[in-house]
Amino acid sequence: EKLGGRIHIPPNNPMGSRVIVRSATHREDVGLAMSRSIGDWEWTAVGVIPDPDIQVVDLEEFWKTNEVMMKDSKVFVVLGSDGLFDVRRVEFVAKHLAYGWFESSHRSEEQTITERMLVVAKKIVNMASPIKTDFYRDDISFVAKVIEL
Repeated sequence: EKLGGRIHIPPNNPMGSRVIVRSATHREDVGLAMSRSIGDWEWTAVGVIPDPDIQVVDLEEFWKTNEVMMKDSKVFVVLGSDGLFDVRRVEFVAKHLAYGWFESSHRSEEQTITERMLVVAKKIVNMASPIKTDFYRDDISFVAKVIEL
């Protein structure tokens, strides 16, 4: 606030808090979600830190701590934006991705894993935020990767 930004905390949705700042690029006030500051260099002038918080997970320690049976387990990681995880629980996303990768009975011999996962990804996005002409649809992005054991 000392640098010229404002903090907006909606009374009915405190998780929707934003840093409000005048954007020279857009020539208007813009609300920046706290989770979306990665790479938003313009906002450093008001104290937003655009550097990512990086966490490294030792997978061998993870296996031990979480009692994952390495030979029988199917493991994957997902990194997603607030547009997905603000509206859908981690378990929802994981369930649909796991089904698409490992259990889908709708697999077609002609359909590659990439094509099948694109269908699953589109389904997840549309279930998280259906397209409606009179409704705001947040941007949604995610990446998922199977971890080979």
